Amino acid sequence: MGYVMVPVPEEHVEEAMEAVLRITRQARLVPWDQDSVDLFFAAQDESAKALLSLVARATIANRQIAQAAAADRLEVTQREILGIVRDVNHQAHEDGRAPVLLVQEATETLPNGRTRPVSIVSTNISLASLLQAAEQGELTGGGQSGSGPVE
Repeated sequence: MGYVMVPVPEEHVEEAMEAVLRITRQARLVPWDQDSVDLFFAAQDESAKALLSLVARATIANRQIAQAAAADRLEVTQREILGIVRDVNHQAHEDGRAPVLLVQEATETLPNGRTRPVSIVSTNISLASLLQAAEQGELTGGGQSGSGPVE
């Protein structure tokens, strides 16, 4: 691949370089498909499987799951939730794939009308469907495969 010189204002050089690096990193990622998600899910420990299942169910139901709520549901601390997210995404990175779980900041509106920031654990809808199929395949004793790739 050749290089192209593009004029960038001096104050935006760092931003432009970060964007180029982000684009090239994403281009190297291998898309998720059902077989790869089945193998990935099977390789996780029980706490990671529980978090993956919880987040996938919430995503498919078009709900957000707060980090604190996930910690309560899994009976672990919020720090352990972040550790699981880090471990899961590190394994995905080692496999040359996109992150599975994302931790994002959202705004929650309280009953009195005030708002507060809340940390949300999520995944994309396509990956959530693949995760649910992997969980079902594991529970029934066989994997489901054949779905197309997901990025």
